[in-house]
Amino acid sequence: GAQLLPVHEGSEQGGEHGPLKGASRMDTGQLMMVLVAAMWSVTATLDKLGCLHAPSVWVYFAMQRLVIGVSAAAYLAMNAPHTFGILRTRTLWLLLGLSILELSAVVMFLEAIKFVFVSYVVAIKRANILFSVVVGGLVFKESIWRRLPYVALMLAGMLCIVLEPGASSAHNTTHT
Repeated sequence: GAQLLPVHEGSEQGGEHGPLKGASRMDTGQLMMVLVAAMWSVTATLDKLGCLHAPSVWVYFAMQRLVIGVSAAAYLAMNAPHTFGILRTRTLWLLLGLSILELSAVVMFLEAIKFVFVSYVVAIKRANILFSVVVGGLVFKESIWRRLPYVALMLAGMLCIVLEPGASSAHNTTHT
């Protein structure tokens, strides 16, 4: 479904190409979107491996976030030290609240992949795309109507994976 999303070359040309067909004509955001999707296709499986080999999900989560936090802090210290000023503003509480939501989502994801196939958990996780598209339209005034058929196709794919006959027997996959 994602490969079918139209990628515009620019308003003056008006042409459309799928992300994998027109990679040389992609703008930076489009190229990053495709690269992130490719990286996420691998990281979910690596997350399961990490969870299965760590003493607990919390240890794996803490190590993962420690690496992310130290890397981000080092980058900001070198390139944008003024951003640490946010720690003295009211925005800090908003960011802390959002971080707690992210923490909850990641821990639940890591717990889920311990017990069922990674593909099932990722398919269900991707169901959030419908909400993301709608919120993007409402909050950020993005044009969503053209994208809704592609979103529906992705959701249909998720349903095919999750509702597959015999899918209920995909429990306790720690040794598969």
